[in-house]
Parts: sequence; structure tokens; C-alpha cells
Amino acid sequence: MATTTPNHRNTPWWERLLKSGAYVCILLLLLSYLSAYISPKSVMIFAYLGLIYPILLFANLISLVFWAFRKRKLFFFVLFAIIIGMIPLSRFIQITFFEQEIATEKSFKIMSFNVRVFDLYNWSGNIASKDKIIAFLDREKPDVICFQEYYHGTGNNFSVRDTLMDLLDMHYVKEHFTTSSSRKNKAGVHYFGSAIFSKYPIMKEGVIVFEGDKNNHAIYVDILKNTDTIRIFNAHIGSLKLNNADYNLIGGDDNKPWPHQKKASQNFLNRMSLAYAKRVDQVTELVKETISSPYPVVICTDMNDVPSSYAYRQFSKNYTDAFVTSGSGIGSTYIGENIFNTILPINRIDYIFYDSNFTSNSFITHQEEMSDHRAISCRLGVK
Repeated sequence: MATTTPNHRNTPWWERLLKSGAYVCILLLLLSYLSAYISPKSVMIFAYLGLIYPILLFANLISLVFWAFRKRKLFFFVLFAIIIGMIPLSRFIQITFFEQEIATEKSFKIMSFNVRVFDLYNWSGNIASKDKIIAFLDREKPDVICFQEYYHGTGNNFSVRDTLMDLLDMHYVKEHFTTSSSRKNKAGVHYFGSAIFSKYPIMKEGVIVFEGDKNNHAIYVDILKNTDTIRIFNAHIGSLKLNNADYNLIGGDDNKPWPHQKKASQNFLNRMSLAYAKRVDQVTELVKETISSPYPVVICTDMNDVPSSYAYRQFSKNYTDAFVTSGSGIGSTYIGENIFNTILPINRIDYIFYDSNFTSNSFITHQEEMSDHRAISCRLGVK
């Protein structure tokens, strides 16, 4: 491509301004690549740049086209910045041309799904959300399901445990509840936490409690698939705990006001910084537990962080991301209304990782919108 270098005096002021902006975008994009390597507990700014990586990439793509038409050498600088970031991009957008065949008798279908307590409080305005989720699971028929933000109720008609066990033929269940509540003069108790449902026998189970965080945690089960024992982890990591005032700040209405919630005067960025630091500790603890497993490992997690993050890399150093090896399309899993989804809906924060004992195919980011997260699933084969 032929390029021209106009005399600075003859360059329009608006082009000089755009050129300065282009250099800033290039610099920020390059710095965002460091977010996977520098802990937020050391330097926080890289975590924020990693969060907006898709937006920075989009801005540079627009810049690339513009400078190509203007035939300026700046085109090559932008192109270089984009090319060296192709690996981070592949964790957001993936195309799988060839999938490895997996023998049915040596494989199983696993799903991870943050169900937002099955829409108990009707945040979506759809009173049939729970029934839609159950119908969806019946259609997909996974062999193992990991639920985050799981709910079980007693003494009322909202419980899903028995329905799922009977409908999906999943008679092995591990539940862990971190919070419970009840209403005055009304029968029944509400339990909130996480769960793993399995068609295969559960031989052992456990809970990993994160220090100083009551709600985020991890559970695991050892299932027996034929003669293979497999340890499956289900983790809900480092959520930000946004309240109504926060959503008003960043846009959207994903939550409803509660009496105990903080006022809008709270330091939102400070809470984000605390959440990033919390994720580093929790992921470090969880990876330590997974590495010490005596059995092959699969990890389902709502990590509340993007693939360009430091937290993600702690998993990807040791485990394979099923989306990267067998997914196609845009891997956006968080679909709540906020400013990031409005600008560029590539909020991938839910994952299925596995170790070298497995291969994967048929990874799906399900497009049904029944929660503020999309369900993800894949088929895993035991080598």
C-alpha cells in the first residue's frame, strides 16, 4: 500500500488531532495486553485496561480503516498493535474449523450456568423464567450441571431440586448454601449458594471457603464415569456485589433496591479495586486446590472477570479453556444491561477449563436469555 507523508504545516488540524488520538489508542491497547501478567494487587491500572480491551480493540480497528483510506504510515503502527494481540482476541472470539472426534462412551456433556436464583425475585419481569430454565435444561440434557447463584426453597412451590433430579435423571447432587432467609408468618426457608447435579455417582465432595467472603466460594465432587474418577469444581469467584446505585451509575437496571444497600455516594472504583484484589487471592487459592487433585480436573466457574485478566491467566497457565479449543462465535456470557454491553457486548466471564486428561468439542454459548448470564456447555472426552 502506497503511503504519503504530508508536510506538517499542510496537514489539517483535525487530522493532527486524530493522529494524536490514534497514538493514544495504540498505547492503551498495548498496555492492556499486560493486564494478564501484572497482578491488580501490584498495579491496578492494567486491570482496568484489560477490562476495556474489547473497546480499545474496536477503536483501533476503526483507526486502522481510517488511516488505510488516508494512506498514512500510521496504518502500519495500528496494524502491528492489533496483530500482536491476536491471542487475547481468540479468547473473546473463536472459530473452530475442525473438531476432534470423541467416543460417546468415553465422554460426557457438562454445563455451567449462573441462574440468578432462577429469577426468584422476578428481576426480568418474566414470571415464567424458572419454567423456561427447566425446559431449556430438559432440551439440552447435560450429564453434569454446575449452578452458580443457585436457589432452593422449602415449604413453597419454587423449589427446583426434585424437578431437576427427576426430569433430567440426575440423582446425585451436591449443594452448598451460604445464605438463608425466611419471611415472618410464612412457611419455608430460602437457601442460596451453588450446586452440582450429576447423572454419575458422587464418590466424594468438598467445599472451599474463601477467607473474608461469605458468598463467593467453590465446591467440588468426585464423580465416577465408567471406571474413571473425575474431580469437578464449581466456583463463584470475586463478584463485585453491585447494588441499585451502582447500576444507575454505569447504566442498566440489573438489580432492585434493597433497604440494606449502600448509598450512591460510595466509592465505586474503590469497590472495583477491592474486587480485583479479592479475585487474585481466591483464584490463587482455588488453583492450588485444583493442582493438588488426585484425579483429572474440570473447572466450571463464574469468574466475574474477562479473558484478558490476570485471574484468567492463572487458570489458563495450567488448564485448557474449552471455548478456545472447541467454541465458535463471540463468547459473551454476561448479558446484563450496563454501559459495557451497550458499547460492545463481549463480556465473557463464565468458563469451563479442563486439564490434559481431556479433549473437548461442541462448546456452545447458549443464546437463550433466562438469567443475566448465558449458559455454556461442551462435551468432554476422557483420553
